[in-house]
Amino acid sequence: MDIAHMTNSEDKLLKNISKEILREATLSRRQANIRTFFFILLFGGLFVFNLISNNEKITIPEGEPYVSIVRINGVIDVSSSASPRFLEPILTRAFYDKQSKGVLLLINSPGGTPVQSHILHKLITHLKDKTGKKVVAVGEDMLTSGAYMLATSADQIYVNESTMTGSIGVVQQSYGYSALLEQIGVEARTIQAGENKVRLNPLLPTNQKDLEKIQGVLNQVHENFIEVVRSGRGERLIEDSVGLFSGDYWTGKTAVTYGLVDGIGSANEIMAKEFSVEHAKDYSQQRGIMSGLSDMLSSVIADSLVKASQTINIQSLQGTPQPRLQ
Repeated sequence: MDIAHMTNSEDKLLKNISKEILREATLSRRQANIRTFFFILLFGGLFVFNLISNNEKITIPEGEPYVSIVRINGVIDVSSSASPRFLEPILTRAFYDKQSKGVLLLINSPGGTPVQSHILHKLITHLKDKTGKKVVAVGEDMLTSGAYMLATSADQIYVNESTMTGSIGVVQQSYGYSALLEQIGVEARTIQAGENKVRLNPLLPTNQKDLEKIQGVLNQVHENFIEVVRSGRGERLIEDSVGLFSGDYWTGKTAVTYGLVDGIGSANEIMAKEFSVEHAKDYSQQRGIMSGLSDMLSSVIADSLVKASQTINIQSLQGTPQPRLQ
């Protein structure tokens, strides 16, 4: 009897455990289903909102002519919204709009890296040649350095009277810590393969050979910059005026007198003057929330990769600071 009683008790215990496990599994599955449902609902809502926000919100009367607008704002860098990677699809759609009378670039940028600025310049020139579209650039607060370089790809450049314009030069900045390390008793130990692998090591005293090397590189980048500007502006530049290529900058009003730009005017004024239109289709605003989230994620990843590469340069490859058209 005792054995039978124990067997019955064990059976009941096993059944209770099985029921509890089943109940927990059912509850867990139900919670997972609820989470899945809400995720589907969330992303479904975002998808629908994306479709709605991606619809072309154009208030152009039917049959009325218009121009394509592309906005280029901020530092021109591989991880920014002013990078060729970000702007290429926008520029391509703007140029290949068969109904558009031309492309208006609204630029508000202090410049950026020489390579990214030149890639943008080449991209705009390529699209202009392929489509035959007229291109006009309008500078807003700043049209300097790399931003001015890409603006010279346009057929005409206009600015506000107070737009900071020009700055055709190259700069590279870094800091040296050798004196500080000596004061606090820290010794820099650098191991390298290749006589010139390390240039301007911030942990070591500056030497003349490194300075001459870096200056030579900057001079070459500067010459490339000048060549692009001369090719784009041609005889409109008044080169016998104050040093146009000294890296200095001027107000828009003064820049007109030096041939750096073609005139003064706002976007609406230039639309009427250069394209004889009153309407514009802004391609920079046709991106929905999903595209924005994707771009933001891509930008964060790219920025992380850039920072990681910079860390690698310092720790193992010992690169030199990057020149800037800014």
